[in-house]
Amino acid sequence: MTNNPPPPAPPPGWYPDAQGRQRWWDGSAWTSHITPQTPRRPTVRLGEGSFVGSIIAGVFCAVLAPTALIMGVVAASTGQIPLAVAGIVTFLAVVAFAVVAFANAAALSRRRRGTRAP
Repeated sequence: MTNNPPPPAPPPGWYPDAQGRQRWWDGSAWTSHITPQTPRRPTVRLGEGSFVGSIIAGVFCAVLAPTALIMGVVAASTGQIPLAVAGIVTFLAVVAFAVVAFANAAALSRRRRGTRAP
């Protein structure tokens, strides 16, 4: 018959108790020190939803961009310069947003595959 030594005790630190609080373990026994119960905040992870959302946002912006450009050109041809400038600025902003959305989708795709950008 062999005598196996008991497993080592966990190191001192804060550990969850049955009431959802944190209790201090001093390395050999539980102490009376506890933390108040605090609501947990949900953690946000980048995942499939973020990838799909980035693709949807990019496609939406790619479809919307020509509309803004056409509105700007039509406004310029009718002499409505402030409206033309607004259309062109909107076009540029939507194109920039589409580029960022597609770049984010590409980065998320690489992260899922475990590769990095060159």
